[in-house]
Amino acid sequence: MQPSPESIPPLIAIVKTVSEYCNLRCRYCYYRDLDQGQAYKIMSHAVLSDVISQVLQWDRPKANFVWHGGEPLLATIGFYRVAVKLQERLNSERPRQVSNSIQTNGILLNDEWAEFFAHNKFAVGVSVDGPQQIHDRQRVTRSGKGTYSKVMRGVESLRHARINPGVVCVVHQDNVNEPEAVYEGLLDAGFHYFHFKAMYDYSHGVLTADSISGEQYASFLLRIFRRWATADNAKIEIGNFTSILTGLMGGRPHLCEHAGECTSLITIDWDGRIGPCDAFPKGTFDFGNVRSTGLHQYRQAPDFLKLRAGMTTAQTECQGCEFFKVCAGGCFKYSYNPITEMWGHSAYCSSKKILFKELLEYARTGEVKNVEDQAKQSDLVKLHRTIRTLPVIRS
Repeated sequence: MQPSPESIPPLIAIVKTVSEYCNLRCRYCYYRDLDQGQAYKIMSHAVLSDVISQVLQWDRPKANFVWHGGEPLLATIGFYRVAVKLQERLNSERPRQVSNSIQTNGILLNDEWAEFFAHNKFAVGVSVDGPQQIHDRQRVTRSGKGTYSKVMRGVESLRHARINPGVVCVVHQDNVNEPEAVYEGLLDAGFHYFHFKAMYDYSHGVLTADSISGEQYASFLLRIFRRWATADNAKIEIGNFTSILTGLMGGRPHLCEHAGECTSLITIDWDGRIGPCDAFPKGTFDFGNVRSTGLHQYRQAPDFLKLRAGMTTAQTECQGCEFFKVCAGGCFKYSYNPITEMWGHSAYCSSKKILFKELLEYARTGEVKNVEDQAKQSDLVKLHRTIRTLPVIRS
């Protein structure tokens, strides 16, 4: 008997078309010290065809492709034209709903890219770390020059094509103490959707100097939450908060770090190698290769079983937690030490509970801590009602 699609785990394929290669040298990036020469590898059309074919064969109603890097636009627009044609051809026999999203540093964006993304319904995310004076301190070219102006030129091309890109904002030691400036800078630049991602990486056995603590991250998010929730602008969505609030209100969080679906995210490198979400260091876990073992076998790979056992260990203290349904142990990057290969309780647990408690109070009452102005509290109730109508995103 064939398993029903509902019984098959969801799958989100993070496709690293040029592996870790990038045209920037962001000062905090864990790839900046790797070989970043002028010559870089691009996924071959043969590997690309295998990736698309095998993702489409995964027996679920929707096929999710996340094009990532390094900098994925280095693969050239011709590569993605081939990818879209392969999706159309290989999806004709048993059609699935296909979604494409791409995360870029924005430097190479222009009108041609924007028109391509618009025509093919790509969701586009751009990396921006705040206003220009903050962004340019860390997100720099090979020669050390800031990149904000180039990024915003690319963003304007997207907007002319009627694409309003989301933003992934990395929170690191250089901007963690300026949450209001970061938030207002993104608003002033015209962005409507943000996701704040904590910098947390190991190097030579210790956390990097740019990594932030759980306490710093929670404080950063709470200060932005209070500003966001009192602004009475339901058009501004912050993924960190709407995902948590959806879970607190009984729905299914849409971010993997709150939904406990880590094993459904896989990374496929330029040469076909399969591994877990690229939050884990490259090469930490090996799930096989699309060209040999195939994608359909990855959940039987020894390293996959090892990863899942480690996650279970990390969740040991989580089962009785009041926030388990909205956290599920959180992003397991914070539970794993790649140097010692040891698993433990999330390094961000106690601080995330502080965040969850304040958002839970907001979900219950529509009021935000430290906001006493009655007019602002009235606005909060309006926003609170709007959030209650947000769709629950399911896999």
